[in-house]
Amino acid sequence: MRLTEEQKNKIAFQAAFLDERLAGKVEYFQKEISKKQEQRLLQWQKNASGRGGEKSFLQRLKMEEISMEQALIAASDSDGRYLGKLPYYISTLDEMLESFPCVRNNIVGDKVIENEVLVSLMPFLKYAEKHLLEKLGDNAALFTEEALANMTSILENVLIQIFSQVWEERFRLFVLRQESMSFLMAMNAENASRYRGIFADHLLGGGWLEVFTEYPLLGRLMTVYLNYWLENMNALIMHFYQDKEQIAASFNNGVETGKIQSLKGNMGDAHNKGRSVILIGFSSGLSLVYKPRSLEVDVLFIRLIKKLYEEGFPYKLKAPNTISFDDHGWSEFITHIPLNSLEEAREYYKNIGASFALVYVLGGNDFHAENLITSGADPILIDLETIFSYQVTLFNEEIRELAQSLKTNGKVIGSVLSQGILPVWYPVSKDVWLDLGALTGEHHQSVPVMDGKKVPAKEYSCELLEGFKNTYKFFLKNREQFSKEWLETIFINKAQVRFLMRGTRVYALMLHKLTSPRFLKDGFLYSTEIERFAAPYFLGVKEEKSKYLWPIFLSERKAMEERDIPMFFGNVQETGIWDHNDGLLAEEFFESSAIERVLDRITSLSEKDMLLQTELIEESLYIRYRTTHRLEDSYSKEETFNPLTASSISKENLIEEAEALYNDFLLKAISENLENNIGLSYHHNLRNQVINIAPLNLYFYDGFLGISLFFSALYKITKKQEIKESALKGVFLLRESLKNKEYPLPVGRLPLGMGHGVAGIVQVLSLMEDYLEEPELLQDALFLLEKLTPEIIKNEDKVDWFNGIAGLLHASVNIYKRTKNSTALRIADLCGKELINRKATKLLHHGHMVKHVSIDKSFEKTTGLADQSGILYPLAKWLELSSNNEIETILKDGLNSEIELIHAVADQNNSVATSLCGGLSGMGIVQALLLGLPDYKERESSLETIKLVLSTLSNKSLELEDHLCCGKLGRVEFLLQASFATCNPSISDKALEILQNIINSKNEKGYYEILGKNKTMLWNPSFFQGISGIGYMMLRTARPEIIQSIFS
Repeated sequence: MRLTEEQKNKIAFQAAFLDERLAGKVEYFQKEISKKQEQRLLQWQKNASGRGGEKSFLQRLKMEEISMEQALIAASDSDGRYLGKLPYYISTLDEMLESFPCVRNNIVGDKVIENEVLVSLMPFLKYAEKHLLEKLGDNAALFTEEALANMTSILENVLIQIFSQVWEERFRLFVLRQESMSFLMAMNAENASRYRGIFADHLLGGGWLEVFTEYPLLGRLMTVYLNYWLENMNALIMHFYQDKEQIAASFNNGVETGKIQSLKGNMGDAHNKGRSVILIGFSSGLSLVYKPRSLEVDVLFIRLIKKLYEEGFPYKLKAPNTISFDDHGWSEFITHIPLNSLEEAREYYKNIGASFALVYVLGGNDFHAENLITSGADPILIDLETIFSYQVTLFNEEIRELAQSLKTNGKVIGSVLSQGILPVWYPVSKDVWLDLGALTGEHHQSVPVMDGKKVPAKEYSCELLEGFKNTYKFFLKNREQFSKEWLETIFINKAQVRFLMRGTRVYALMLHKLTSPRFLKDGFLYSTEIERFAAPYFLGVKEEKSKYLWPIFLSERKAMEERDIPMFFGNVQETGIWDHNDGLLAEEFFESSAIERVLDRITSLSEKDMLLQTELIEESLYIRYRTTHRLEDSYSKEETFNPLTASSISKENLIEEAEALYNDFLLKAISENLENNIGLSYHHNLRNQVINIAPLNLYFYDGFLGISLFFSALYKITKKQEIKESALKGVFLLRESLKNKEYPLPVGRLPLGMGHGVAGIVQVLSLMEDYLEEPELLQDALFLLEKLTPEIIKNEDKVDWFNGIAGLLHASVNIYKRTKNSTALRIADLCGKELINRKATKLLHHGHMVKHVSIDKSFEKTTGLADQSGILYPLAKWLELSSNNEIETILKDGLNSEIELIHAVADQNNSVATSLCGGLSGMGIVQALLLGLPDYKERESSLETIKLVLSTLSNKSLELEDHLCCGKLGRVEFLLQASFATCNPSISDKALEILQNIINSKNEKGYYEILGKNKTMLWNPSFFQGISGIGYMMLRTARPEIIQSIFS
């Protein structure tokens, strides 16, 4: 079976990437502009503009001097033809198809292959094996049969990755041609197995031709990768042949290694035309790691360790024995060895602490679980390409105005938190995150084991910190010796250090996405999907700098079109950035060279910094095993509410306590003033119950907005001018960026929610205007709303109050009610309609709290402000402005389900979540707020529900934490709302009792319980789960008539 000339040209035409289309290598038959063509251009615009719309897309086109007309032509969906000589992969594809049709038995033989995708690919693998043996010639004798088969397995794994999604789609279509949809949907394992075999036989019998014409990118990628594999395997054997004497001398005591007996490929990411790390076993018993890049930086690290020992370095550190060449290298294979004793465990953690400190001094990163191996008492760092790091020159003008706040970011970016040794959370899916931290993750090779059980870092934190501190002190004490001249004796050669432009998993996720069938049909769609990575190179960057940086993006796109993970390097003694083809992409991309950065780090070492880094290690290990909601600690089935019996507290005492907190802010959270270095806080991923340490951001939940709101409320009561000044300083940089005409705050790229996003900014600025009597704050909020477009709202994928559209609906309705501003009403209408169109109240009936408590079946399900409750109230507020019968029906159905749920959980003896974000307090707050709406019709029902919530909560113990989101203060907010809604002042007395409980406990222990029962290192100044929220709720409880609820 061969391709016709027409088929060859059609495949080349459809598989052409974007740059090939723009270069005129294809011609389209249809010249008229079609609607689908315009839609394809709009999708490219959406991908590339970073929510910036057409204006941003025009910036992107300007990077390559592409006109909108040219872009529209490239987006054509018309048939056409490839111009000129066809690409080389077409002839390879045609050659491979000569193997078809074929019969399973002739291809598979006696092998039992259960994977029918692999069976389908066997003719291509046979073709590859044949051509590899031809390339190797006599050198094939250097391999055993097993090793040759291992080589084929490397190719096999990659081809399966590329083909699997298409195979599954074609398989379903194949079944549907012969059976009904109901058969397919209900197909059992036996029928599925039978049909999968039939479909594989269909492909072997000639079905591949239809597949390649339907998915031309599949043929291109498979053949290109096959050719890369041939080149790479041939390079491996040539390198071994050239280096075998040096290998024997360096790794095998001068004894010949023997044949290559086995290979294990795909041990790392593929770079530079499919090259990746390979583990090689020799017939002599030696095992080595072959890396298809220079390992000069690894050699440099070994040289550094030896030099440090000469200076009296206090710990034993090991690195794999390594030899390096210009384009490849060989390294000792390190195996995981369990610990033999408790003494070895203590020694191990001292050594890892020392490694930790050394990596910190060198500025290294990316030493996650895959790059550290536990070998007895020795923690051994492998893959040392990121042992040094760089600081990128700041090109983005949008954040230049916020540059001072990066002083705090530097505490994280250059700290022990950025090394990968402590917890590093990566999303596996939307609902599952995985810890890849070398010390705390699930990767077996990096975690010490004794007697078959893990030896956790949290049990040896003293030893770990001892090793870290002693090593840190060693560099601090001897830093005069570590001069530039001393370092240059180590940095002899111009070793390349890898720079991570993005996390490799970001690239890997994109490459997986690109194997979906729709992208393998069309080279234009494939390339323009990668353009999602383009925006940072031109948005907020001056044009001349954008064009200077643009080659970096083109390198990224080219690599991913070749199925590679993009790879970038810097030279240890220079500031330029290079790509995987050794091309210089941009000079002076880095602020300084790696060697200069090491010198800067050594110079900046201090006792104060050592204390900060050790505290970060302790805190990171502590929060690793905490979740954002820990029901096992927070709730007890037996306990009931019982405030501490210490001295009572008055409302005036609450104001005094809040003012004391303000003074603590000045001492603890602020280094000089609020516009710089506000501090670190816990950042909560509510959906996945993960906590990280990060700088305060610009949002309400974890950012400086909450601090400014607390200060503003305090000024409202005290009228102290210095407090007002502090409040305004907290939003100074944000407001300045709004007014920056050339590079304003990139509103279109911000989330929209109340906790995280635009809604929170609008809400806080509005409240601050009321408290501080500064009209310009309200004008800033309106100015921000004016920047929102229908496209921005439509593109927001989250609908809840904290993170998405419901929060923006709430804020915009509030602004409209205050100002009657038409823009605010327009935004409210857009948000409300979007929620209705998406049926948002049904989408969210399983919020983050419910998801968590469902693990424990004894907890009844609830919603809360992070869930359905948080959508219903903004919709009810909007209904007052819109008088829409559809809204009224949806709202009524949602409220009925809320009330039914409250009654259901109240009737049960089981425990129930009581928090504001995901429990009864949040549900009760919404019922109380609804009673404040003049046109609300279900008043009696809500009043009865509030009473039921009050009764239920009175029998439930207080939440463990003291904060607002899922702590005691959420219940305080409900009691204040219930007191107002029912006109019963005695209910607010219960709120005062809870505040008394919190303050008495703090006075007794010396700290607020922010994250469990233990005192934490971070003071956590954030609002919803931190100190500023505690201060605000004290003021609100003391003066509810003037300090507003943030939820109303």
